[in-house]
Amino acid sequence: MSADQIFSEAARQLRQIAADSHFRGDPVAAGLGATMVVASSTEFSIEVTTSLALELESVRLPHDLARGVSYCEDVSQEVGAVLTALRAGCVNARVQVLAAVGGGSASV
Repeated sequence: MSADQIFSEAARQLRQIAADSHFRGDPVAAGLGATMVVASSTEFSIEVTTSLALELESVRLPHDLARGVSYCEDVSQEVGAVLTALRAGCVNARVQVLAAVGGGSASV
């Protein structure tokens, strides 16, 4: 997902929560938790989803993961790289969203 897509989704989630007259709680925290970010690998069939609340939602791995030890090692290294990049992107987006809504900086 691009940064613009992430910010658009976060804004949509926050607007939806703000419009709910029955919502109780912290709308910013709820908006961050509802904003899902997806990253994938171009080399393997890997897809990772997490929220801007930095909670891992899902990890999709190749269906043929067990075909060999070296393949499994390659996939695990790629999953690590995807997770690292996704976390860095989410931390950056989270900080920018919190700054935009006046929530200050995020603790990560």
